[in-house]
Amino acid sequence: MHSQKSLFLVQPNAQACTLTAVARRAGYRIAIAPHWRSLPWQEHQDNSVLVLLSCRAAFPFDNGIPPQAAELLAQTPDVAEARVALYQAPKNSVNERVALMMGLQGIYYDHHSLERLLVGLSKMLAGELWFSSHVVGELCQQLIKEQGSIEVGPQSLEKVQALTNKEVRVLMMIHQGARNKEIARSLYISEHTVKSHISALYRKIDARSRIDLHEWASRHKRLLAEAS
Repeated sequence: MHSQKSLFLVQPNAQACTLTAVARRAGYRIAIAPHWRSLPWQEHQDNSVLVLLSCRAAFPFDNGIPPQAAELLAQTPDVAEARVALYQAPKNSVNERVALMMGLQGIYYDHHSLERLLVGLSKMLAGELWFSSHVVGELCQQLIKEQGSIEVGPQSLEKVQALTNKEVRVLMMIHQGARNKEIARSLYISEHTVKSHISALYRKIDARSRIDLHEWASRHKRLLAEAS
C-alpha cells in the first residue's frame, strides 16, 4: 500500500495560493506554516512528505538558500519519508551546486510554470533531483575527476584510521546523499546516534558542514572503502 502524499509549504505568508489548490486536486494533503517546526508532522507521519521552502524574503540569503533548509535537513522530523526543495526563487538567485550538495531535492524559480512545478512534485517524491541539468552534469564530472586525481598523504591516512567503523559507514552514506533518518534506518541506530557520529566526523576530519563531509569523502573514497 502506497503512503499518502503531503505537500508542506514553508513561507512568510501562510495564505493558500494557486499551487495549493491545484496540488490538493492532484491528491496532495497540504499544510502551510512560516517555519518548518510549526508544520503538523505528527498528522502526516505515515506519509511521503515534500517540503517546499520559499526563497522570498526582505533580505538576501547566503547562496540564495534559506537558513531553514540546513536546519530541516539536519533534523528531519519523524515521518515516513521527507524531502526538501526550494521554490519561489528569483531567477539565478540560488547557488544550485551548494543546494545539491546540501541534500536538497530541487529548485523552482519564479519564472517556472505551475505545470512544470506539478510535474516535479511527483518526480521529487520519487527521489529524482530537480536541478538544472548542466549543474548536475558539472558536479558529476568534478567528482569523477577528483576520484582520478586523489593523492593520499599520511595525514589523510591517519584521519581515516582514526574513524570508527560506524563513523566510516555514516560518512559514506552522507557521500551517497542519505539523510539522517535514512542512515539511522540503514544502520539500525537512532537519529540521535547518527548526529553524534556526525559531530565526531566534524571534529576528526576538520569539517564544518555536511558539504565539507561530502567533499572530503569524495576525495578519500578509496581509503574509506578499504576501511569499511
